[in-house]
Amino acid sequence: MSVLFIEAAFKTSFLLAAAAATNALLSRRTSAASRHLVWTLAVVGLLLLPILSAALPRWEIPVRIAIPAAPATAPALQSIGQAETQASSAGVGSPIAATAVGAPRNTPVSGPVALASALALLYVAGVFLLLMRLVAERRTAERLSRHAADIGDPAWTGLLIECAGLMGIQRPVRLLRSRDRTMPMAFGLRA
Repeated sequence: MSVLFIEAAFKTSFLLAAAAATNALLSRRTSAASRHLVWTLAVVGLLLLPILSAALPRWEIPVRIAIPAAPATAPALQSIGQAETQASSAGVGSPIAATAVGAPRNTPVSGPVALASALALLYVAGVFLLLMRLVAERRTAERLSRHAADIGDPAWTGLLIECAGLMGIQRPVRLLRSRDRTMPMAFGLRA
């Protein structure tokens, strides 16, 4: 079980380090929306990481490990074999040997498997709900922009052009006013 936690911690750290390195490279050359998109994709990747780890085939790298010499178990097996021979010659079946060896029982292991399945299902449901929330927020922003009115006041448009120039934004930026919301906000992913 601890191997799974170590593996998950390694993958998570790698994904976050890749996002941080990407943002460090893009820090001065791109807009805040682009950097935000990188972190959003990293968080979505973190949420999907357990699901993809379970669904995709494993990529295993063989590592050779020196195996210590096996303990001498041959005499014990010989004595069990002799016990079976003596039991069968005495007319007794081989269950004596089975109890002496401690044969594995065929009991189902339902506790840990059921708990792991329940936790996996709970995690998948949480990821689904968070992704649905992102979709709903995106649709809300689109609805707000459809129902908002463009601002044509020269004072506001002049300030908008000045701010866009200071931030190095080349694309046209729309300045909208909504009757639904009373606080300033910005949205959009493309830089």
